[in-house]
Order: sequence, then structure tokens, then C-alpha cells
Amino acid sequence: MKIFFLLALMSLPLFGSECISGNCSNGFGTVIFENGQSYVGNFKNNNQDGQGTQTWPNGEKYIGTWKDGKYNGKGTYYWADGDKYIGDWTNGIKHGQGSYFWANGIKYIGQWKDGKMHGKGTEFLPSGNKITGIWLDGEYISKDTKKN
Repeated sequence: MKIFFLLALMSLPLFGSECISGNCSNGFGTVIFENGQSYVGNFKNNNQDGQGTQTWPNGEKYIGTWKDGKYNGKGTYYWADGDKYIGDWTNGIKHGQGSYFWANGIKYIGQWKDGKMHGKGTEFLPSGNKITGIWLDGEYISKDTKKN
């Protein structure tokens, strides 16, 4: 559900927005959207591109790299419920190496693919226990038995 919501929020074009300072076409500027979102950062061809921060009225925020109006590269997303992801993004989706911190104290550090835990990773539980192994499409499937 968070993936769909993120894509819907992020993929809004700059229509229905106002550039309140700088160059919001090809440069650095600040834009305010009709729905209350704001973006401060670099623009290229009227899209967020380069370093920037987008903030939503509900308190959610993305700080990081953009390409063609989508999260791309390194970045941090803060959800209103207290969850946080720090890591790699591709075309607006968690993809690559990253860490997800749930508000309930659980955290996952490892590989991501298409917005899901996928590959080698470690999940740390509030009890102090941890689970290290292989994830497939967001589900833990086995211990990592390869020697490093």
C-alpha cells in the first residue's frame, strides 16, 4: 500500500503549482503545489532533477536525489507514521541497498528490489534478536549460508 501511495504522491507533475523563488524550469527553486506540497531543489526541463526536498502537508518528506521528477539515487523518505527509509531509489521505488526503520522499533538493513526486501539482509527486532538471511519479494526465505 505504501508503494502505491508513494508513487501517486511523487508522480504529480508540476502543473497546479507556483514557483515562488528561483528557477523552477532549469535551475534551483522553490515550488508550492495546490495540494499543499512543496519542493525546494534542482529542476531540469520543468521536473525535479538533482538534489531536492519535497514535503507533504501530512508531515511526510523526501530528501535526496531526483531524476525526471522521480526519486532516483540516494535519498531518505520519512512517513507520517514514523517509518523511515534511507537508501537507494530507482524510478521512485526502493531498489538497491537500503535501511528501513519502522516506528515500532523493527529495522531492516539490506537489499531491495522493486520496493520490497529482496536479497541479503538483516532484520533487527526490538527484543534484541536479529534475523539474517535471504529475502524474496518482501518475505524471509532462508539463512544466508555463503561464506564471505
